[in-house]
Amino acid sequence: MFEEKNYYKDLFDSEDLELNNQLETIKEELPLIKIEKLCNTIKELENLGENCTSEIERLKNKKRSSENKIENIKKYIMLFLGDDKLNVGTYTLSTRNTQAVDIDEAIDIKREDVKPFIKTTIKEEISKTLIKDYLTKDKINEITGEVERVSLDFARLKSNKSLQIK
Repeated sequence: MFEEKNYYKDLFDSEDLELNNQLETIKEELPLIKIEKLCNTIKELENLGENCTSEIERLKNKKRSSENKIENIKKYIMLFLGDDKLNVGTYTLSTRNTQAVDIDEAIDIKREDVKPFIKTTIKEEISKTLIKDYLTKDKINEITGEVERVSLDFARLKSNKSLQIK
């Protein structure tokens, strides 16, 4: 680059008027050519960014598809496994029972019977953990002394079964 500047400097110092006019035009156009090249680079980088965005979306879809296939294969295996433990080759298969809270979508969080389960963070939302703790505890009836299962009309425990592969 340094040599290029000296070359042009020497040319501009020339006595030839026509050559000086041509060199002056080149001198004015050089920054514009560089700016055009920089604009081309910007467009290439923008296109690369768009291509990356498209590729990310394609890979997300591929991941989602793989996860769905895994779930379907696990469900198929669980049909044969039942509640038993099974050793197959280098794998040990077993099932695990879990519980999760299923909350009605249209529940109003301002209802009085819902308020004890509100967990305040940045926004008010119903805490599934608080509901699960409440629903899994037995309540003793004060009149009869019998143990009763508690319930809520807006939420219930649901049991899940998942396949463990080790």
